[in-house]
Amino acid sequence: METGVSARTSRLSSRLRLAGILLIIGLIIEILSFLWDHPLTFMGFLVIGCAFLGLGIVLFLWTLVTLGKAEPSA
Repeated sequence: METGVSARTSRLSSRLRLAGILLIIGLIIEILSFLWDHPLTFMGFLVIGCAFLGLGIVLFLWTLVTLGKAEPSA
């Protein structure tokens, strides 16, 4: 019983950590895009930065939905 709970908890924490890393990478890309005055930096901001942010948010929510379901207990 505890091995199932600890395995689920470790899987939950690893997915949440990955979601956090994706969010941080997206924010760093968006912050760095403000340092340049080239027209393509907006595309980098929009395409790359927002993609990392979106992936992080989707992974976070997906993790909460799929692993947050309580298994039926007897």
